[in-house]
Amino acid sequence: MKHYFLFFIGLVVSFQGISQNYDPNFFPIGVWSIRGDYRGIDEFLYEVETAATFHHQTFSDLNNQGFNAAFLSYEPIINTMDTILSIAQLNELKLIIPLHTQNYLIQNSNDVPVSDQDLYDAYEADSIYKLIDHPTTLGYYVYDEPLPGWIDFDVLGNAKNILEEVTGGNHPILSTWNDQEVMDYISSYIDLDVIMIDTYPCEDGDAQGDLSDYMPSYFSTMDDPPSFSEYIDLVRINHCDDQGKPLWVVFQSFGDLESPENGGYWRQIYPKEIRLQAYTAIMQGAKGLWYFLYESEYPYLLGMLDVSGQPTQRLDEAILVNEEIGAISDILLNLDIIPDYTSVTTDDGEVRIHTDTSSVNLDKYVIAINQ
Repeated sequence: MKHYFLFFIGLVVSFQGISQNYDPNFFPIGVWSIRGDYRGIDEFLYEVETAATFHHQTFSDLNNQGFNAAFLSYEPIINTMDTILSIAQLNELKLIIPLHTQNYLIQNSNDVPVSDQDLYDAYEADSIYKLIDHPTTLGYYVYDEPLPGWIDFDVLGNAKNILEEVTGGNHPILSTWNDQEVMDYISSYIDLDVIMIDTYPCEDGDAQGDLSDYMPSYFSTMDDPPSFSEYIDLVRINHCDDQGKPLWVVFQSFGDLESPENGGYWRQIYPKEIRLQAYTAIMQGAKGLWYFLYESEYPYLLGMLDVSGQPTQRLDEAILVNEEIGAISDILLNLDIIPDYTSVTTDDGEVRIHTDTSSVNLDKYVIAINQ
């Protein structure tokens, strides 16, 4: 027996209250982690010629695969940054830039005091002045998954304020969150223009298509963790709708190669689960999608490219999904959730997944997903 959930989405003119440093006409379809060092290209961080060769190929691939954005997971090196930005622009990619010097200060802020001057110096070291006016810069990444007790949140908030001052507030300052229960605490220290969340639901031992927990229980502080769909909905309602902030969802396109006993928590993801997560996120109001991860960042974590850099079936499915979502991204940016939904049950054996949004009347759309 198949269960279908029909979510109705209403057309609105625009979001209200979004900061001027965010482009409301851009729907990112992005990938997390673009790197070459795990494929034996260590020198690409430092040598302009090697960086150019690597990024021409990688960014061209991303463009052809339907991606329009990427997160750079390596340290921005001053002598190759101009090359990387220029090649991204050539391939019509927007980049989220991690600020590693600043990140190091925040990471150790519980043990080592961080002054304003330390942060100004960090932004100089992170080549921030090369990024301020570059057309390919999508945003600056201030810190990854901040949690109470791990860092000094006063430093995190101060880092965001100084970064906004240094850059003139011309691009959003970004951070991913993975625990809704601490978001109120986090947002009291750092007010972000775009809410980014990561949710990786396919835990070791789960059945195919099981998105009943938004994250393996090991990583959640919640007694009764919500499902993938419920979690996105919860975050959007509590942190996006009333504040006029867009929601970007970073979802699972990877699996562990290790067993849980050896530190692995996620099973290998099936290609169709790429599709299921992407459309579920859209159904719950996401205004941007990010695949984590593109390249296999560690020998034990398999992304959409394998450890030798070759495409997997997950990437093949992502390319199809990107084409579909890219074709309707302008519509998706101007949609708002109508909370009513209807479930449809069939007793035939045919699996039917309706993925394209279709017009119901002049101002409503419906997305139907087989779960």
